[in-house]
Amino acid sequence: MQKIFSQEIRFSPKGISSQAQGEADEGSEFCDWEEKKLKHLIREKINNGETILKEEFKINGHIKIVQLNDLFSSNLTLNTQKLERISKNKKIKLLLLNDVIINRVSIKPSGVGKAIVINSISDNELITFESNMFCIRFKHNVNELYFVYYSNTQNYLKQKLALAKVTNQASLSQSDINFINVPLPCIEEQTKIANFLSSIDEKIEQIQKQLEQTKEFKKALL
Repeated sequence: MQKIFSQEIRFSPKGISSQAQGEADEGSEFCDWEEKKLKHLIREKINNGETILKEEFKINGHIKIVQLNDLFSSNLTLNTQKLERISKNKKIKLLLLNDVIINRVSIKPSGVGKAIVINSISDNELITFESNMFCIRFKHNVNELYFVYYSNTQNYLKQKLALAKVTNQASLSQSDINFINVPLPCIEEQTKIANFLSSIDEKIEQIQKQLEQTKEFKKALL
C-alpha cells in the first residue's frame, strides 16, 4: 500500500503500471498528483460529536450512536447494525452516507486520528456520534474510502503524531486535523485505488473465513 501512496505504482484507465517516483509513465493517462491540506478538501466545517448522558442510552431508542469502541472494532467501514441506541429530544448532529469519522482522543498516541467511512445507511436509520470524534464531509473531488486507506499509511501516522497534543492522552483538535497533508490524484484514480485495495481486503476476508471453517472441520474430526 505504501508504494501506491508514494506513487511508485500508478493506476491508469487501462490498469496498473509501475514507475519510479518522479518519472513520466507513458501508460498512465491520469494527471499528476497534488498534495493538499485537508482543510481545502472539505465542504463543511468539521463537527465534533454529541455529549450523551448515561440515562439517554435506551434499548429501544430511535437514534443509533457511534462510540469509540465501534470505531476501533471497525477496519475501514462501519457496521451500523451493532450500534447502541439513545433517545434524545433536542436536535442533534446526524451522520450521512459517506461521512468520515475520526477519533480525536486516544490513550495511545498512535490510536488518535483513526478514520472510518459510513458506507451504508438505510432510509429509516438515524445515526449520531459521540463527542470524542470528528465528522468530516469531503468535497466531490475526494473519494472517502481512498482517504481512509491513506489514513493507514506511515505518512499519515507521522503527521498525526506530529500534530497531536500528548498529556495523559493524545488529542487532535479541529485546527490540528485541518493541516494534515493528503496526496491527491484525480477522482478517477482515487476510485481505482480504493476499489483495488478493497478487492484485496475482500479476498483476505474470504481466505480467513475459509481458514476458520477448515479449523472447525478439523475439530469435528478429532
